[in-house]
Amino acid sequence: MINEVAILEIINKTLDKSLDLATTPLDQPLESLGIDSLDFYTLLVELEAHAGRKVPDEVLPKLQTIHALADFFK
Repeated sequence: MINEVAILEIINKTLDKSLDLATTPLDQPLESLGIDSLDFYTLLVELEAHAGRKVPDEVLPKLQTIHALADFFK
């Protein structure tokens, strides 16, 4: 299971960010958190590896927030 805390840790480690659970809005678009399309792809590959689960292409447009990613990978 990958929750919001785990996603923030993966973002910080993989993308060299400094996002904090207390101050990061989990429903904001990832782009507004400084995560561009290349970062998103990198994050997605890492999340898929951690979860052992691939994200179907048709679901990708819905995974634009930390909360949405956590819901998918729960």
